[in-house]
Amino acid sequence: MTRILEFTTEAAAISCAADIDAQAVEYWSALGFTITEGELVSKNAATGLDDPAAQRTVRWSAPALSPDGTWWIVSLVGTPYENAMTGLRERHTFTERDMPAWGSDP
Repeated sequence: MTRILEFTTEAAAISCAADIDAQAVEYWSALGFTITEGELVSKNAATGLDDPAAQRTVRWSAPALSPDGTWWIVSLVGTPYENAMTGLRERHTFTERDMPAWGSDP
């Protein structure tokens, strides 16, 4: 099941999402990926070369408003990035929980 990070304010959700995205740039750059204008350039699986025509990743998760009036993003728990992006709990205040029935990845 997908986990979410839930915030009391939109600003808090935006701040945490931006933190994740900034760390992602460092993480993927260290693995040899190209980052252009904040977007991760996909690689061709057969050649290992950049594929500028392919879809680009722009962000981990866009903050979304829940029916409960809280803001949320998708958690890193259970993903390959879980251990690569550390310290979120120290820098941000959120509740982590299973995605409720109302949720879908924004």
